[in-house]
Amino acid sequence: MQYPSVYIAATNLITAIGDSSRMNYFSFKAGICAYAESEFSNSQGEPAKLALVPSQLFEQIQIEIDEGLYFSAQYERIIKLAVYNLQLLAAEPVIAHIKTPIPLLLAMPELNENNPPIPNRMLTQHILQYSSIPIEQSKIHNFPSGRAGAIEAIAKAFEYLAQPENAFVLVGGCDSYADTGLLVELDEQGRLLAMNAADGFAPGEGSSFLLLTNRAEYAMQQDDAIIQLSPPGIGHEPGHWHNDAPYRGEGLDQAFKALLKDYSEVKIERIFSSLNGEHFWAKELGVAQLRNRRYLHDELVVEHPADCYGDLGAATGAALITLSAMSLILPLSASRAPTKGELSVGSQPLEQSCTPQIQPVANLPPIKPDSENVHLIYASADGPKRAAILVRRVSASQQIAELSNHQQGQR
Repeated sequence: MQYPSVYIAATNLITAIGDSSRMNYFSFKAGICAYAESEFSNSQGEPAKLALVPSQLFEQIQIEIDEGLYFSAQYERIIKLAVYNLQLLAAEPVIAHIKTPIPLLLAMPELNENNPPIPNRMLTQHILQYSSIPIEQSKIHNFPSGRAGAIEAIAKAFEYLAQPENAFVLVGGCDSYADTGLLVELDEQGRLLAMNAADGFAPGEGSSFLLLTNRAEYAMQQDDAIIQLSPPGIGHEPGHWHNDAPYRGEGLDQAFKALLKDYSEVKIERIFSSLNGEHFWAKELGVAQLRNRRYLHDELVVEHPADCYGDLGAATGAALITLSAMSLILPLSASRAPTKGELSVGSQPLEQSCTPQIQPVANLPPIKPDSENVHLIYASADGPKRAAILVRRVSASQQIAELSNHQQGQR
């Protein structure tokens, strides 16, 4: 299939360090960390470190939730994160160009028999009920691949945007680890970060949505810069968390190779990764870097934003793409990072006492604008799925001119 050029028209990201893409980006660049000791204690009696969205955000979202038979507080948090995020995204001017209902491609938490994730229908019914962005119900697709889900979903978005009747596709993911049963399971697996458990991760929560388009004139723009996405590369790891097969890091290498097979541009200088602090994930990245080193710069920088906002589960893929896009398109003078104790909900800052967990990371180098034009993004699920994608900064005027010339050549 001949795929079109695909651009980011709008994005919004909610995590423990911000409720907008811009705030998350500047908080991440400043090294602000939202880890905090929680009320949940691990098997050693030590409080686990979590990175949760401030409670005030949930309190201000007034929606009627159909609790159904299998409702939980975790499900409520996920639903509210999704609805609030889409309300913010709906305020973007580009939404006015959406004339007919559009496809929705949702990354979902991975299946878990012991602690069932939020049912697909429960989340999508509330999105349909409260979203002012028109969504075509028959074109809602779910991708239960956790961290890798959103990048996997973008492969489907390319298929939709290759059809002339589609100018926009909405891709996103929402997730939360704020569930006692899930935390107990992670503790039993030795995966929770705590004072006496260094090889673990900080469970977080978040919501991230990307509005994608095949029209360069609809892409979000800074000066002449817009963000273009590549078709993703997908891989499968036999030796994943839930399998006894040997873990050799093959899956991420497969994803990199599928992504880069036709790549001939400058060497990639920056990777945005789903690394969450667990030692387990280092092996596959090392394998993928070694086997694909001809595409990678000698001074490659690997970003792992989970150090700031925790593990976002199914919101990870879209969040990483958002942060990459912000770093490629935003001048650092456009805003500033929040200081300690400052985190906004909508346009209103939270009181300092509400966010004691916000702590700057010490000894950071000075913030400098990213000079490169292409980033590699990847996300790895606990299960077998591995997904990678390229995020590029391109010229809006050049993209529009090339499309115009192509159309004229076809006449």
